[in-house]
Amino acid sequence: MTEPVAVLTGFGRSLRDEGLAVGTGRIIRFCRAASLLEPRDLYWAGRATLVSGPRDVPIYDRVFASFFGSY
Repeated sequence: MTEPVAVLTGFGRSLRDEGLAVGTGRIIRFCRAASLLEPRDLYWAGRATLVSGPRDVPIYDRVFASFFGSY
């Protein structure tokens, strides 16, 4: 079984690999936000912590869908 933190950090790394400015601090904030919210809110936790601006949204959406399915 994959640990949730490993999945979330892998998601952050994949966003970084796609060119988003996702550093360690943002990934930590994402993991903290995800731990406080219902699973259905994971998409928005990531949008709030990992996306810098409107140009990042299409990349975020594509990578999110590949990791977690539709939201």
